[in-house]
Amino acid sequence: IMLRDTAHLQEMDVQWMNKIHSKNHQPLVEPLYTMADVEKSLSSFNGVRYNESVKVTPGVTATFLDAGHILGSAGILLEITENGRKLRVGFSGDAGRPNMPILRDPNLLFDLDVLIMESTYGNRVHPSSEDMEEELAQIVQDASKSKGKIIIPAFAVGRTQMLAYILHKLS
Repeated sequence: IMLRDTAHLQEMDVQWMNKIHSKNHQPLVEPLYTMADVEKSLSSFNGVRYNESVKVTPGVTATFLDAGHILGSAGILLEITENGRKLRVGFSGDAGRPNMPILRDPNLLFDLDVLIMESTYGNRVHPSSEDMEEELAQIVQDASKSKGKIIIPAFAVGRTQMLAYILHKLS
């Protein structure tokens, strides 16, 4: 859980912003949440294993499925029963791809009535993990031969994990 990290960043950013606001006679701002808020909220979290159904409230169960996106990521299947009718709702942030070296393949959500998901890269065909590894290996070899440097903008947690794994494999 990254709540502590983001709370700390928010507190530091607000402190910096409020110095500027004070000098400019602007109203002070507050972070969305603080470390104290995080500590209070953590007791409300319950760990749930993949493929384990949990009763959320009468008539609603949630099942967490491995999204295969980053370590620990999950898609959620909500099964809602009301007035004898069952509704299956799937929710996923990023969904992973099959055959990635450090992740299990994603569990797919089937027979849904509603699907809610992130789709930033849903409009393109992705290269295979083998092709990506070969391309990265070639870039590393070229840079090594020319005594150059490589800058890899890995802004996402999952990409950083994958890059570290592939670079380790190349060494």
